[in-house]
This record gives sequence, structure tokens and C-alpha cells, in this order.
Amino acid sequence: MEPTGTIAKALSKTTQIWQVRACEGRRAGDGRLNSDQGGEHDVPGAWDEAAANIQATHNGDSDVGRHSAPAPANCWRPFAAVSMHGVDPSPTIRTKSDALDPHPIASSHPYFEQRRQAPMSGACRHHTSMIPAGESADAGSGRAHLSPSVVSAGYGSAAAASTQAAQRPSLQGERGLPYPFIFSPWYWLLKLAATFFRGVTYLKRGTERYLRNLPPLAGIARERLQVPSRDKGRFIGVDLYRPADAPATAKLPVIVNWHGSGWLIPSWGEDREFVNQAVKALRCIVLDCNYRKGPEYPYPAAHDDADDVVEWVLSQSERFDIDKVALSGFSAGAAMALSTSNAFSGKIRALSALYPPIDMCKSEMPPKPTRQPRSGVYLAPRVVKLFNDCYVPDLEDRSDPRLVIAGLDTARFPDNIFIATGDIDLLHKNDKEYFEKLAATHKNKTVKFVSVPEEEHGWDKNPLVPESVEARDSVYRQMFDNISQAWGK
Repeated sequence: MEPTGTIAKALSKTTQIWQVRACEGRRAGDGRLNSDQGGEHDVPGAWDEAAANIQATHNGDSDVGRHSAPAPANCWRPFAAVSMHGVDPSPTIRTKSDALDPHPIASSHPYFEQRRQAPMSGACRHHTSMIPAGESADAGSGRAHLSPSVVSAGYGSAAAASTQAAQRPSLQGERGLPYPFIFSPWYWLLKLAATFFRGVTYLKRGTERYLRNLPPLAGIARERLQVPSRDKGRFIGVDLYRPADAPATAKLPVIVNWHGSGWLIPSWGEDREFVNQAVKALRCIVLDCNYRKGPEYPYPAAHDDADDVVEWVLSQSERFDIDKVALSGFSAGAAMALSTSNAFSGKIRALSALYPPIDMCKSEMPPKPTRQPRSGVYLAPRVVKLFNDCYVPDLEDRSDPRLVIAGLDTARFPDNIFIATGDIDLLHKNDKEYFEKLAATHKNKTVKFVSVPEEEHGWDKNPLVPESVEARDSVYRQMFDNISQAWGK
């Protein structure tokens, strides 16, 4: 992990230097700053102080927060803006007056031009179209399409921000981010680090194509599907597994599964063992789903893909038993399973997941464990930060309940929930506290959390010792038991 940690550290320092240059480029003699709404605000010397704080953090001379420097009092956060002519080193300033805007901004990602629509009625009134810079409103209209079921999906009254996120379209079309994004040095640094991580992972485990082409177990049939997304002309890859001896017309229960990835590493097909065991144990259909990843497709691309697949499943009553739908996932996929089950409250019967990040963007990480795990990988804080920067470059999005699971309305979760995390995993403490509290709060729900002894993150993917294999199979059986109980089998 040493080379990866070095790259992440270099990226962090390079970003801080870039922020300093952005501050210096925007700074004026009298400290006058232009807001994104065309107004001006006097902040004498504000950017001098912000730049000094960033530089002090870079030099290790200050205890200022690691991720960003304090912005002036009347603005939210600077970032390098990108225009059709390339990089503009001056930061865009978003003032507190934006908070009073009656039409909330769907996203402040710096590589998109925000064009607000007129207020709409009903559930869509907060929707704001996101059109890539330089693209006409008509050309971007495909991105503004929302089906009624997507609009109706919500995340509870206690999570208004997440409801807005669920109602907005995906930021990216089939080709990813708009052309000007390639001019950003920050993007290319993240792209370089992502490529390195992916290459190391492929050498150790094999490519995504290799994983997906491993044959299923005897008695299990596999189909390749393309599920329509909310983005016009774009589809989501899904591998369908079912009992080979089941009639093709049989309407079977469904488990929708998402792999782990850090929202960065392509790992579709990595859950092969879980999928095979699930089909055998429950005689059901398992949909192993792909989703987009950063930095090419930042938040909420992956979450939108997860919602779109579940929406499609629930519309296929002639093909699936939609009264028996369960969700599962691992790591990042587990977090999406939690947020998606919350969005489709009342339609998901059960959720079984392993080691979900409850707050992926938490500023403080637990210290490195002193115990030696039997299997699994260590989530170094710098690596976690790189994952976050790639998928959620906009700091404001990191408070969205779709990412911070603890912000969701817990009453909207399914009645049957099973979660397991290795007790050496850095996510263990947060997971244990959250789900034990959830079980105590909702006595009408069956919520079970299991601490897996002597295991670290992702231990079930490559168990190194027989004890880890036994732990994996035991936990998988409990995941299936939770789903079976919900289905009434």
C-alpha cells in the first residue's frame, strides 16, 4: 500500500497548491469578489487569509482542515472554474445569498453550467436541469427526462436534500463528462491515480472482463442484460443468474446486487461466489449490476444507476415476482443498496449487505489496527480520501444522505436487514453503532449486525485461510436466511 499512499499524498499536496493559485488569481486589491449571481461582495483581504491558510496546511505549519481551507465569511467554497476556452484559475464564489434561492441548485460541480428551469408543481418542483457547458437547452433536454417512478422515489421528510438528489437526472450522459472537463489538472491527477489503482488491482485479481467470464456453477444459467437508464440512449449492464432447471417463464423472486469498488475500481463480477450460493440456496434470480465510477463519472452517477435498475425491476411484473425483491451489496455497493432500499420504501422486502461505509466522507478515520487480520485489505486514510475525491469532488455533495447513510429516515428501511463487518475493518465501529441503534429504535424491524472476528475489509473476496472461508460461508448463509425470512420461505 506504500506506493498508493504516496500517490494519494502527492495528489493532496498538488490540489492544495492549485487552490492557492486559484485564490491568488481571484484576489483583488480591495478584496471585491464577484458572486455567481452577478453581484459583488466586499471581503477585504479575505482571499489573502484563505490562501495563507491553504499554504500553511501544505507546509505542515497549520492545523487547518486537510481537505480545504476556510473560505471568506460570506462565501461557501472556491473551486477552479472551467470554461469552453480552458481552465480559468479564478475560483467561482457561491455566496450565502444562494441559500435563499427558491430554486435549489441540483449540483455545484464546477464543470457544468447550471441553468435553472421555471418552478414546477408537485414532486418535480425542485428539479433543475443540468446542461453541460456550451450545450443548448434543447440538446440537454434528454438529461432532464424523469419517469414518474423516479420522481416518486423519496428518501423521507427528514432527508430533503436526498429527495432532491433522487429527483434530479444523472449529470453524465453516455460519453461521460463534457469536453471542457479534460482541461482540468485536478481531473487528470485523479485519472492518473485511478489508472494506477486499477492496474494494481487487475494484476492481483484479474480484470473485470476476466471476472465476468468465469463460468457459473453447474445448474446455474446466466444472461447478459442491458437495462435502460434515465439518460436517453444509455444502458446499464446487468448479469442475470437463475436456476438452470427453472422454466424460462417462471416468475422467481429477485435479489439485486452491487459489487464493491470504492466508486473507483471496476469490480463487476467479483461477487461470483455470493451470486452462485444465493441462486443455489434461495432458487431465485440474482441480478449482478454494474454502475459508473469516478473520476470519469462523479456523484451521483453510480447512485442513479442503482435507482434506475431497481425501478426497472419493479416494472417487470411479467418477468419477476416483484412482491419478493431484496437488495444486497458489498462496501460501496452495500452503501448504494442501503440508500436505494430507503428510496423505494415499502417495495423492498429485505436487505443483506457487508461492510457498508455509513459516512464515506468522515473527516476522521480510526487509527490503523494493531491486530493482524486473517484476510482482507487495510483501508488507508489517504486511499479513502482518493476514493472520495474521485467520486465526490464537490464537497457540498458529501453531506447528501444518499452518501451519509446516517442522514436517512430509518423508518423507510426494509423490515429485514442483515449487516456484517470484520471487527478489524476501519468501518466496523461506525457500522456496529449505527445498526445496533437502528435495531433498538425500530422494534418492529428485524435488524441484525454481525461482527466477524479477525477479518478486515473485503475478507470474503479472497479468503486466505480456511477460517476465513468458513466465516464467509457462515455470513452468506445468514444473509440468505434474512432474505428467506422476508420472503416467507
